[in-house]
Amino acid sequence: MQVNQDPTKPKSSFVKKITREAKFIVSSELYSRISLDSLDALNSLIESKTDLKATLDSSPEEQRRRELLRLGCYYFSEPFSSETGLTNFNPPQSVHAMVRDAAYCGDLYYVDLIAEMLDGVGASIKRGENILDFGASSGRIIKTLSTVYSEANFYGCDPNEDAIKWASENINKAHLFVSSEFPPLPVDNDFFDIIYAVSIWSHFSESSALAWMEEMHRIAKPGAYFIWTTHGFGSLAHYWKSKKMNGPRLKTAEEALERDGFHFIDVFSGKGDWGVGMSNWGQTFINPIYVLKHMLPIGWKLCTYAHRRSEANQDVYLFQKI
Repeated sequence: MQVNQDPTKPKSSFVKKITREAKFIVSSELYSRISLDSLDALNSLIESKTDLKATLDSSPEEQRRRELLRLGCYYFSEPFSSETGLTNFNPPQSVHAMVRDAAYCGDLYYVDLIAEMLDGVGASIKRGENILDFGASSGRIIKTLSTVYSEANFYGCDPNEDAIKWASENINKAHLFVSSEFPPLPVDNDFFDIIYAVSIWSHFSESSALAWMEEMHRIAKPGAYFIWTTHGFGSLAHYWKSKKMNGPRLKTAEEALERDGFHFIDVFSGKGDWGVGMSNWGQTFINPIYVLKHMLPIGWKLCTYAHRRSEANQDVYLFQKI
């Protein structure tokens, strides 16, 4: 096997500590595809890297497997890529991406979280189903999911044209299209079996948030599942601990959540975020009671609410269309 050279980043950056792990449904499937010879080669390499080995040895076994997938695709692009279907996944600096790392092969955290939420209600992604990644950006999640569930039909949309263009050229198992910043989408009624949106309602203004809630209902089939994440009360603690928001701003957000149920901060000040969202895209916090108040009357049933389930920060909701 040909071993790639070490990236310029410190070795410690290879292993990312992730809190409140998911059930590893997707990454366990990917791990099962790796041959014993490939694992032996990777483990032999890790033995020679003291710091990396120590970090991996101290990680829970399931998290260690996720890291082995990532490292294997970096150090031994073949045969790991042909065995798992994963490949290096790093858009150029000019294209929006939530993660950039020399040893990155697409998302392995949120795919497990999405699968876990579905599994919790006895569901999963099935052959022939239509799946939508709403707010797909450059495709980090849809790339991995479409690799594992290759017999489902994957769609992804985002208003960021450059990100969608790059994703379309680099993900061959999904149909990706540019969406407008306001509904509707160019999609028929009752089309999708599963919709997921990771950290999208954590940015919408109130008018956008409500309009897109209704649009998700329009395009979902009866019985379809809608999984999405947003900032809630727990995110206030997250931002306090990480010092990414100051005390007065956090206090204002908390008071607004208790009083109004919704708090929007125009953090992009009219400049937009990578060219998207001039005035309706910022930083948003939503009270769970507000979510129920607006989702239930338009035809959604709450199946699961997971407080701070997403990286010990955002709340995760799973609704079903009725």
